[in-house]
Amino acid sequence: NLKSGGVVNSQSSGNFNIKSGSGLRLQSTGQTSVKGGAAVNIDGSSVNILKGLSTVASGAVDAAAADLPESAKNSQAGLLNARKDFVAINIADSFSLGLADNLCIEAEETTDSPENQKILRDKLISKGLATSEQLDTDPVEQSETESVSTNNKQVIAPSDFCLGLTEAPDSFKLSPNFTLGQLSSRAACSQNRIVPQAGLSHGQILQNLQAVALNICEPVLNLYPNMFVTSGFRLLGSNPTSQHPKGQAVDIQFKGLPAADYFKIANLLAQSLNYDQLLLEYSNYTKNPWIHISFSANNKNRNQVLTFWNNKTYANGLVKLA
Repeated sequence: NLKSGGVVNSQSSGNFNIKSGSGLRLQSTGQTSVKGGAAVNIDGSSVNILKGLSTVASGAVDAAAADLPESAKNSQAGLLNARKDFVAINIADSFSLGLADNLCIEAEETTDSPENQKILRDKLISKGLATSEQLDTDPVEQSETESVSTNNKQVIAPSDFCLGLTEAPDSFKLSPNFTLGQLSSRAACSQNRIVPQAGLSHGQILQNLQAVALNICEPVLNLYPNMFVTSGFRLLGSNPTSQHPKGQAVDIQFKGLPAADYFKIANLLAQSLNYDQLLLEYSNYTKNPWIHISFSANNKNRNQVLTFWNNKTYANGLVKLA
């Protein structure tokens, strides 16, 4: 036991080792400092830090974080345990998402796969969420097809710190304004915790989600503070080309905006972001459209823009259908 009513200083110009085969207790009613000129090791059967605010004055929380790229340092990726300033804010929904919305948004970008389309169609009809007449209705175009493109080739690199992780909590901070939960288990529609799949490890999927948060979600939020993620990471389904199970895609909507505004928003995003795919998706049996955006950190992004109707490709480019 080391106990002090004032200050206790332990200092070493070389190695400094504290080892316990059972309990280890350092207690002070004042300040306690442990300092080493080289390595400082604390080794015991259990080590607990209780009460108070824990901070790290210099260096990284983990040695693997020491070589983070500057963009990842700015995002505070993986450092939430040492941060005490993160506050969750709940924003009331201006409209509710029903079961039809969930099924429609969660439907994979099938590139018109007949099998997947039939599964979704049968589910919607059997649950009374849509009729066959609705599903077969052609949309009414409210504008000509507009071809849009982007010159943005910037990539904000995600952190390699993510690669070494085999698990991460919902509160894991991917970027300044987005946590892991917001892009996975706490999204508005599809809610799944990430698991290794699609040939990727837990850490690789986590890194992909961070790349999406930094390169897609953050700039969209900067332009539209009322945006929210309806679907991010999903469990592997029947479509092997889907980017959601790899953590490379998000679907987004905007609180309080009418359906007519989505065309204008999609147009602006398609010209300003760097992305793999941007899909403006409409359905005639749900309340609002949504925008699917995928991103690949390897900078092999296709910058492809499509309009979908009832989960099928309707046109290349953007068409206003609502």
